[in-house]
Amino acid sequence: MVADEPTKAAAVLGVVVAPGLAHDVTSRVADELVEDLRERHGAVTVVIGILSLYLALFAIVLSGAGLVISSDVLAGAVGDDVGLSDYVTVAWFVASFATIGGALGAALESGDAVRQAAYAATADQDEGSEEST
Repeated sequence: MVADEPTKAAAVLGVVVAPGLAHDVTSRVADELVEDLRERHGAVTVVIGILSLYLALFAIVLSGAGLVISSDVLAGAVGDDVGLSDYVTVAWFVASFATIGGALGAALESGDAVRQAAYAATADQDEGSEEST
């Protein structure tokens, strides 16, 4: 008796899948995939947060520079007539250095302090859901 192609494919699939199921390999692989997704989700969340706060800081500094620095003073410092682009440059410079300074300050924190700050909301939500059950 000659086996047809679907039967051969099923046999090969059974030989490959059965040991994995018997030794719980699939759940370990699934757990690793879930952990990988969580890590990527966390990284994307941090990047979005940093960019959002940078843009907010940029807008605040730009409006503050427009209110506090008169065009005559800025023209004297630049040595030429000033326009909006000069105020944008000042705001970009200040916001960038403030962001870098914040990153350097965060790098000086201990890993436990960073994890506590990052996961404080999650822990609070978990405690709230346990109390309601």
